[in-house]
Amino acid sequence: MAELSIIVPGGVDRRFRLHRAEVIIGRDAACDVPLDDGTCSRRHVRIYSPRAGRYVLEDLGSHNGTYVNGERVPSRTLVDGDEVRVGRCVLRFADRLDQTEPTVILSDEEEDSSTISVYRHKPSVSESRLNQLLDLSSRLVGALEHRDLLERAMDICMETLDFDRALIVELPRQPGPWQVSVNRNLRADEANRGLPVSRSILNRAIDRGERTIINNAIPGAADVTESMIENRIRSAMCVPITWQEQTLGAVYGDRLSTAQEYGEQDVNFLAGLAAQIGAALKTSQWVHEAQLHQQLQNELTIARQIQEGLFPHALPDRPDLAVVAFNNPGRSVSGDYYDVIELDDHRIGIIIADVSGKGVAAAMLMANLQAAVRVMLAGNDDLVRIFQQLNRLTYDNTNGTKFITALLAVIDTADRVIRYVNAGHYPPYRVFPDGRVETLGQEAGLPLGVEVDTIHPLVELPLGDQTSSLFLFTDGMTEALNHQDEFFGLGRIEDLLRRNAQTSPGELVNQCRRTVAEFVGHAPQGDDVTLMAIRIGQARSASQPTTE
Repeated sequence: MAELSIIVPGGVDRRFRLHRAEVIIGRDAACDVPLDDGTCSRRHVRIYSPRAGRYVLEDLGSHNGTYVNGERVPSRTLVDGDEVRVGRCVLRFADRLDQTEPTVILSDEEEDSSTISVYRHKPSVSESRLNQLLDLSSRLVGALEHRDLLERAMDICMETLDFDRALIVELPRQPGPWQVSVNRNLRADEANRGLPVSRSILNRAIDRGERTIINNAIPGAADVTESMIENRIRSAMCVPITWQEQTLGAVYGDRLSTAQEYGEQDVNFLAGLAAQIGAALKTSQWVHEAQLHQQLQNELTIARQIQEGLFPHALPDRPDLAVVAFNNPGRSVSGDYYDVIELDDHRIGIIIADVSGKGVAAAMLMANLQAAVRVMLAGNDDLVRIFQQLNRLTYDNTNGTKFITALLAVIDTADRVIRYVNAGHYPPYRVFPDGRVETLGQEAGLPLGVEVDTIHPLVELPLGDQTSSLFLFTDGMTEALNHQDEFFGLGRIEDLLRRNAQTSPGELVNQCRRTVAEFVGHAPQGDDVTLMAIRIGQARSASQPTTE
């Protein structure tokens, strides 16, 4: 059967057998062969079989193209040994003509009547061993711990096949050499010698999927290894441990006595045991992964609860100033950050920021930023100096490997002015009741953490006496993708703001959320989304009291 060896930067990832009429390969998780590579298109290429024994590769209009043996091609009939490059990944095509799993019987002489008599004297062997296989299943069901499972499997192999010595080897999940997981040696005279085994026999099972029998392993016998002769092994069997089309390892057993030889029923029975072991290993792996996943989800839930506590619990809501904000993490925790800090009865500090990357690492850097801003902004309105300190702190904490886009502002409702510094963030929009939408300045500067000595200039803009609103957002809104791979973009934001120029901050935020959700549809959320709407009312007269 034809198969692909899928190689990603760093080593061989996995093998995939082409057992379907059509296989889709690409970045999308819904593909038959998903590739974790940003240079691949979502649906990059397909391989289909128009007739038995023929496989055709077809590029699906990918952005970066598909290459076969170094040549960019729209389509190509694949032959054994072709190397297909998809983005940074390499797919090596192998067309295996032998569709059957071979059973190899190695012996130094032709079968004689003594070999045949072994089968004749066991007329009920099939029924007996079927019961043993059923018993094996029931005994392995409760062995969910990996080591316990393998020990039980070894017990069963030794009991049912009378091995003198046996072992189970496993392939690692990441590319690397196989390793012995459990072994047994009933020979008292070899208790301190370990268990020498022929590597070539194990490689037959692991690399070729062969079932091997060797009887009468004496000098001169065909295909008998030197290690078998050296260690006085007379009979041996080895079979692969598989699950579906994946090789997980191998089971090996031997005898140092010539009293009884192995036959085809024996090796097929051992293969049945190995199949049960393979299914049990996979079940154990899934249970373990499910437990780890649940533990991670519990920890992320706690982390999200802690993170939500870092956002402000109460926001200003008075005639001259009202603020509404919203944060939706792309994952369980967010790398976006916003804060609102009331400095006195007419000045308010606001910040919105976006940490590069996603998940826990971004959330930890966000928490560090939140603590630093609250400390620095208390009693200090030198925004340029604050951003200098935040920039150095970010650079020192991440060694220049992470950055943060951020906008820090102070709104003064008495002087009717906004002062802000911008480190690589989208500038705010100002929205007027008549539908006019203006960008509040264009000076963005470098994000925090990019260069250690960056100075971000202060921007000061008068607000005038009339009512208006400010709208701030992170790139999770502009870069929201629909199923056609279209970005939501700045143009749609500006149209949305014009249509909702007279709505309250809360309704504006809700309308933004609904509009983006309708645009995205069922496509997955790709990034954290943070929105902030600020209504700045008309200037208060000197006779108006402040609101407590």
